[in-house]
Amino acid sequence: MRIWEKELANEKYVPVYIPLNEYNFVDGINCFIENYLKREYDIDIRKAEYNILMLLDGFNEITDRQYKAAKEINTLLIKYGSKLKIIITSRRERELHSLLDKIYSGSGSKDIAA
Repeated sequence: MRIWEKELANEKYVPVYIPLNEYNFVDGINCFIENYLKREYDIDIRKAEYNILMLLDGFNEITDRQYKAAKEINTLLIKYGSKLKIIITSRRERELHSLLDKIYSGSGSKDIAA
């Protein structure tokens, strides 16, 4: 059921929740976030005609792939920044600030919040 579709008439953002701890269990996938959107929400960000508000939860729960995750988030902002807003949560402030530095330096976008 896609209840959020009725909100599109008001040009609001479609909210999606992505638990980043699942990043630890995926092998060899380069587009974890895009694949998660497709699998769990039936959203193809490449073809979406609406804005997406993405909550990426638990950056600190990614064990050894934080750089890969930061690079993927950066790529998403570069490719889809005009229709994408991202909120990232983390229990460790230092890790989050390091991530934001990497993202800001690569994307030039400020449409990200922590």
